[in-house]
Amino acid sequence: MMKNLKNSLISKSAVVGMTMGLTAVTNAGTVAYWRFEDGPLGQVAAGNNGEEAYNNTITDSSGNGNHLRTYATFTSPSYIAAVPGSTVPGTGASNAFSLDFAPNRDIYTGAGSSLPAASFTNFTIEAYVSFDSLGSWQTFIGRDDSGSPGQGAGPESLFYFQAMGDGSNKLRVQAMDSLNTIHNVSSISALSVNTWYHVAAVSNGTTMELYLDGVLQGSTSFTGGLYDPAQDTIWTIGRGQYGGNNGDFLDGKIDEVRFSDSALDSSLFLNVPEPGCFMLAVLGACVSFKRRR
Repeated sequence: MMKNLKNSLISKSAVVGMTMGLTAVTNAGTVAYWRFEDGPLGQVAAGNNGEEAYNNTITDSSGNGNHLRTYATFTSPSYIAAVPGSTVPGTGASNAFSLDFAPNRDIYTGAGSSLPAASFTNFTIEAYVSFDSLGSWQTFIGRDDSGSPGQGAGPESLFYFQAMGDGSNKLRVQAMDSLNTIHNVSSISALSVNTWYHVAAVSNGTTMELYLDGVLQGSTSFTGGLYDPAQDTIWTIGRGQYGGNNGDFLDGKIDEVRFSDSALDSSLFLNVPEPGCFMLAVLGACVSFKRRR
C-alpha cells in the first residue's frame, strides 16, 4: 500500500510539473523567436541582387512567420559556432550557431512579417549578446522610425536595446511608450567584452524593467506599452537608427532573440533551466518532456 501511495504521489507530482510547464507556455505568448540555427557556418543566405531577392532568409522558429532578411552579402552577418551554451537552458534545445555582427552588417523584419504592425501593451524582449568591443553606442535590437522627422519624439528611434557609448559601457533599454514619451533604464554595472550576457526588457503596461543575467537592474514608469506608430516600421538586429540614419552597429555576437507579448516573470526567461524538466528530473522521470515555447 505504501509503495502504491508513493507511486501515486510521484505520478501526481509529475502531472503537476507538466501542467505548470504547459501553463507557462500558454502564458508566454511568443510572437517571434530567432534562434539563428539555419546555418551553415559562414554567411547568412544572401547575395548581391538586393533585398527583395533575398527575403526571409533567417527563420522565425515561433511559427508566426516573422522571418528576417539581410540586404546583400556585404551587409550580412555570419553564422559562427561561438554560442552561450550548447543547449538553451529554458527549453533544452540544442544550440549550435550564433550570428557575428560588425559595422554595416544587420538583419531586419522582411516582407510578410506581421511584427512591424504588432501592438505591444505588455512585452518581453530578450536575447543573448556578447560584445567584441565596447566604448561606442551599439544597438543590438532596435526599431526604426519613419525618417527625420519621424513619428517618435525627437530624432531618436522607437526602441533601442544597446551598449552605451557615453564612457560607462553599461547596458541600456530605451523605448517610446504609448504616449510617445521616451523612457530608459540602464544596468547597474559596466559590461565586459567577450562575455555572453542574457538580457531582457519587460513591461506590464505600467512599468518597464531591465534584467541582466536574470537580475533586475532597474525600472521606470511606462504607460500603456510600446508606441504604436501610424506608419509601421521595421525591427532590426545588429544596428540602431538616429535621425533617420542607420548607425550604432553591433560589434559582437547575438543569439536566441525572443519577443513575447506578455510581461514574463524572470523565472520564464530563456536563461533559466526549464522548471518542468527540473521537477521531473528530481523524480527520475524527465526523459523527453520539454516545454515548447
